[in-house]
Amino acid sequence: MKRVIIFLLGLSLALPSLALSDDFSFKELNFQKNNPDKNYVENEVIVKYKKEKLDLKKPAGKMEAKNLEEKIETENSEKIDNLNISLIRSKKTTSELINELKENPNIEFVEPNYKKIPTALDINDFYFNDQWYLNNTGQNISGTAGTNDADIDAPEAWEFNPTLTNSNIVAVIDSGVKHDHLDLINNMWDGSPSCKDENNISIIGGCSNHGWDFENYDDDPNDDDGHGTFVSGI
Repeated sequence: MKRVIIFLLGLSLALPSLALSDDFSFKELNFQKNNPDKNYVENEVIVKYKKEKLDLKKPAGKMEAKNLEEKIETENSEKIDNLNISLIRSKKTTSELINELKENPNIEFVEPNYKKIPTALDINDFYFNDQWYLNNTGQNISGTAGTNDADIDAPEAWEFNPTLTNSNIVAVIDSGVKHDHLDLINNMWDGSPSCKDENNISIIGGCSNHGWDFENYDDDPNDDDGHGTFVSGI
């Protein structure tokens, strides 16, 4: 059976700050002294190009970026074209790369590739350590060892914004949901009258039980076998 269950789940997308103060990375070696533990990846820099001068979405821009990378002994690079950003790995040190690129008229800024390490999170899920897909440290579950970091990096994502808001509505298509489950009850969609059927027609009476059962065509999407609740809990 397939049912649509709708509940509220706050989503947030956090990106590391890429803008750099004028008096940081452009100081030739000061950042090395200030960060003795090197909280950045050596031999790498993040480069933001000025779009009006070098557009990575255009062939000419890609060629110009390639020529620039060859001059600084780039080993490989990764580009985010829509942001006009390149992550460059080179044989040169991070300091050398910054000193060479900081005066380039096509570059908006250049900075080290900083490491983001999550702090300890207060996770109150009793079975959290039994869920490889969330955070796999190679832990043993029921006699089978996991594979380190073969997961979705859930703690790292939560660290960006551990306090979520109920700003987005997410639909889960599955076997239903136990809407009074302890982990879900405070995040369920309120079943407002705005819910619509598969033909985009408003459902009379709304979805008062937090969703709609498209298998039996009623407003009771209670879980049939537990799988939908399991998926919603993730």
